[in-house]
Amino acid sequence: VVDDAHYHHKSSYPDDRDQVQFPFSGKWRFYLTDTQDSSIVYGTGKFFVVNDDANLGVSIKRDELEDQSYWPVELAKAINITTDFYLPDDFHPAFVDRVEIVDNQRLYYPVIIDRKTNTLFRFYKWDANRSFTFTARDIPAGNEFRQVDIRNNNLFSTKDVRAQLDGLEYSRFFLNPANKDLNGGKVYSNYKDEFSTYLNVTFSVRPPEENFQNIFLVGAFNNWELSLDYKMNESGGVYSITIPLKRGIYDYRYVAADVDTGEIINENWLVLEGNTWLNSKEYDIFLYYNEQDKGGYERIIGYKRIKQD
Repeated sequence: VVDDAHYHHKSSYPDDRDQVQFPFSGKWRFYLTDTQDSSIVYGTGKFFVVNDDANLGVSIKRDELEDQSYWPVELAKAINITTDFYLPDDFHPAFVDRVEIVDNQRLYYPVIIDRKTNTLFRFYKWDANRSFTFTARDIPAGNEFRQVDIRNNNLFSTKDVRAQLDGLEYSRFFLNPANKDLNGGKVYSNYKDEFSTYLNVTFSVRPPEENFQNIFLVGAFNNWELSLDYKMNESGGVYSITIPLKRGIYDYRYVAADVDTGEIINENWLVLEGNTWLNSKEYDIFLYYNEQDKGGYERIIGYKRIKQD
């Protein structure tokens, strides 16, 4: 039994016996509940069900922001992604809705190219027949993620540990990536291992003195969602937070942002992490369609995962 663990669950859907099938494509949510009382929820999560009806062609291009002068110049490094497809005859062109691009598993912050809103940076083309092209310009290039690896029970032998062995971390804005990350992912230690328990992990960072915003920890352990629960505490110019983590390896980063009446605003994902073309990234592209049957719902009719190396 792993200390502090409430449950262990592993399943694959549809399973080998085809007992679980999904009647609709789109975004889904699952709940892990008590077998005797379904109102007791132990955990929730999200997943996508995709009908890969439209064959998506996706291209990536490096570019630089041109609408203003940027300093440092690294801030101007960007990525353009173009998605084109020919709509199959089973679908009506009027109901093609949007393309969403998920950058390195950051599900809460997709790049959206909405057919209803054309701008210089998010736009689509349609030939009035069945050919579509959706383009997203000026996606920040970003950097490789930081990583915390607490799998080694000899190096991390106590309940209370630091995320990095040398303790304090600093800005990586001018540092090119040294190691490849998990593209926003995480890897748990084997749950059968007697040392595969939860540790109290302290993250500490000293931002540059010109930083006047709050610092937040965000990563694979909280599904890359900026949250007040992960706002770091400042003392003497050092920002720290302690969170429980199961032994494993996790991608993470520090985000600067303001807090106004309980809401996180003006978030800056680059100022402490850098912006370079030298990193490797993974993009998930989803094509949404406004299905009119069965009461109407958002249907995913095209999907492709691409990697930028």
